[in-house]
Amino acid sequence: MSSDSTSRMLDRQKFWRLLISSLPLQALGIGLLTTLLSAMLWSAAPATFTALDYTVYDTWLRHRTTAQVSPSLTIVTRDGASEERFGRGLWDRGILAQLIVTIHETGAAVIGLDHRLDYASPAHLGGAASDALILEALRTASPVVLIHDTDVLLQSDAASYGHLT
Repeated sequence: MSSDSTSRMLDRQKFWRLLISSLPLQALGIGLLTTLLSAMLWSAAPATFTALDYTVYDTWLRHRTTAQVSPSLTIVTRDGASEERFGRGLWDRGILAQLIVTIHETGAAVIGLDHRLDYASPAHLGGAASDALILEALRTASPVVLIHDTDVLLQSDAASYGHLT
């Protein structure tokens, strides 16, 4: 054996002794190895990696304790009878305005509205008049939580597509 190869072997032994005796270096090595294996798994089969992630989440959902629901919480949704009465698809915003005002008058602390309001109401569904009604209902029944930014609330279709500024 040459002295150069003996020196390299001693350097390797010194490295492994240092690694075995140092807990932070062991943690760093395990972390780097885990990251490398995860990256290889994801690049080889991204769907498998996603499925593993979903499995962890699904297991957590099965074993978590259920949240207590307040008896004062009420959720109002569309049902078959209302769709028969007002039609399927989009509704006149005047109907939503009336619903918001009624809920507010019955004493709701907060109202959440899961309905897009970032475009003008079509003319066959009340047009500008129904938009004015829902805006007034939103002002009256404050606080109302919307799913979209109120800065773009009820802007026209042309502005939505960038034709107007």
